[in-house]
Amino acid sequence: MAPKARRYAQAAFDIAFENDTFDEWAADLDALATALGDEDFAALLDAPQVPMAVKMDGIDKVLADLGETARNLAKLLVTHRASRIAPAIRDDFRAMLDGRRGIARAEITTAVAVD
Repeated sequence: MAPKARRYAQAAFDIAFENDTFDEWAADLDALATALGDEDFAALLDAPQVPMAVKMDGIDKVLADLGETARNLAKLLVTHRASRIAPAIRDDFRAMLDGRRGIARAEITTAVAVD
């Protein structure tokens, strides 16, 4: 876990805990990571010649279905030139959520195929 991504994920997790909105945040962070991971959209958000107001408007339009707090997170990431860590934030949040729910993820390797 990257420290910066972990801090953002922890903040989102704390908000989700306070409001009991874990599933909503998980879905919003999935959508956020997908949108900010899109190369064309990321290029627009990273372009220094594009005014910040245009970037914020783009976030509001592309991420209109997200909760307001998740959209604000996207805006914060863009403002701090950290939009590329959105997938890591999602992954860290998922790991925290799995830990809270007592879910352990594992990868199994077998000598023969398992159905």
